[in-house]
Amino acid sequence: MKRIILFLSSISLIVLLSSFFGQEGKPFKIDVTLSGLSDGIVIELVPGGTHSRESAVATSELKMGKVVFTSTVESPRCFYIRVKNSYGAISVVVDSGDQVAVSAKASKSESDESISYEFDDVKISGSKTHDEYIVKIAPREELNRQYHEMHQKHAAISKKLNDANGAKNKAAVDSLMQTAEYKSLSQDEGDFFKRVEASADKMITENKETWWGPFLMLYQYSYFTKDQRPVYDLFSEVAKESFYGQKVYEELYPINKAGSKIPEFTLTDRDGSKKASGDVIKGNKYVLIDFWASWCSPCRKEIPNLKALYAKYHEKGLEIISISTDRKAADWEKALVAEKLPWINYRDVDESISTIFKINSIPAIFLVDGNGVLIDDGLRGESLASKLEELF
Repeated sequence: MKRIILFLSSISLIVLLSSFFGQEGKPFKIDVTLSGLSDGIVIELVPGGTHSRESAVATSELKMGKVVFTSTVESPRCFYIRVKNSYGAISVVVDSGDQVAVSAKASKSESDESISYEFDDVKISGSKTHDEYIVKIAPREELNRQYHEMHQKHAAISKKLNDANGAKNKAAVDSLMQTAEYKSLSQDEGDFFKRVEASADKMITENKETWWGPFLMLYQYSYFTKDQRPVYDLFSEVAKESFYGQKVYEELYPINKAGSKIPEFTLTDRDGSKKASGDVIKGNKYVLIDFWASWCSPCRKEIPNLKALYAKYHEKGLEIISISTDRKAADWEKALVAEKLPWINYRDVDESISTIFKINSIPAIFLVDGNGVLIDDGLRGESLASKLEELF
């Protein structure tokens, strides 16, 4: 359930991307006009529509408010148009030979940790596939509207709860959870989540015969577990063989399999020193390799569970290796100070480790033995605790 809800956040963890170019097909062209930005700002064209992070395939400096991108695709693809090194993007779906015009007004917001851009008055023309995309995602846009409306309705009790949690006042939190305000919020959220799940299922199954099915599956879920395999099985062969169908399959059935030894990789410590993964893993009975980031709320919510498991099993041979996917070392360092993690911590400086493990979403936890043989992946919360209890 929580995986579906993640799309409602205004900050997309997103920026989750994939490379997909083919050598056949007619070139497409995207003429971009952006107001509110200074000339010289670098605009990127980034492959999108999957759960993978990918680098830009084209960049261009804004001149008189305009940039032009051209490339070639074999079949429909999603792109993100964004300002380099920032959050926020314009999504556009193009097909072979399309001549697309994109215009928008950009506004910048900046914090100590990041720069974001919002794009308003977005107009996209010249792509029939994009027009169809807008129609297909309309149900989710309506759910977004309902979500914000619901939280405006319950803003008062939400603020009280946030303040009490921030002050770590458990008594106040418990008291607030007994109020009629909170019970109304809980009821509305429960009803909303049911609508979200029903809408996601309907959107995917109605498009199971074409590439839209797996594309919308990627669009609706921020990450997959083994529970989504039956959804994939509903797709036609055409859908499964499409570009996005293959992306869904790769994520649901990763190369890393239980019983196989994980590849060797290099770990970068806080002082920049390097260590071989095998040297860190050996000598332990079991090791949890935990991929996380400072900005990832589900990751940080998992930390208390990991701390409890570490306290219970560390002396019996359990080690945890946390690998941050933060792009900025400062963000990682700040989170380490706040979380006070008692185990080994590294950062995936060049994303090479994430590539080896095919990390499309976080948190991602891999359980291996002291020889680096994979025991299981995708374990979290109670399932992780149960597995370790069984092993120890």
